[in-house]
Amino acid sequence: MNNINYKRIEKSDTEIINFFDKHFMEYSLNKINMDSNYHQFIYASYNDTELIGAIRCSIMYKVMNIELLIIDPRFRKLGIGKSLYEMVVKYAKELNCTMITVETFNFQAVDYWKNKGFKMDFVRNGYNGNSLYYFSKDI
Repeated sequence: MNNINYKRIEKSDTEIINFFDKHFMEYSLNKINMDSNYHQFIYASYNDTELIGAIRCSIMYKVMNIELLIIDPRFRKLGIGKSLYEMVVKYAKELNCTMITVETFNFQAVDYWKNKGFKMDFVRNGYNGNSLYYFSKDI
């Protein structure tokens, strides 16, 4: 116990990911008798071999959270974001998820998510003069 060290880790490695997965799952099973089934994943889009878009998500307790959706500006308005979104919705349904959530800043994609049928749950202000919008959609 005398040699406890702390460090900031910029990118997760397998040991850390496995540590979180194991202990979070055990905690969930002990507290609510349910496995969280937490995992993260990314769908990516390529133009030949060039990465041009990606969507990063996580799933926990049958709720998918869209963490990031980004398309290279040269390839926007071509339906790439829509295709990536449709892929994650299909995956969520395959895993019997009940809801999808997403957060976006006021200067990002508020209208995009509204147009996808998401309802705004709440807005949190105070991000250097910006606001973070929280959306959800039952599936």
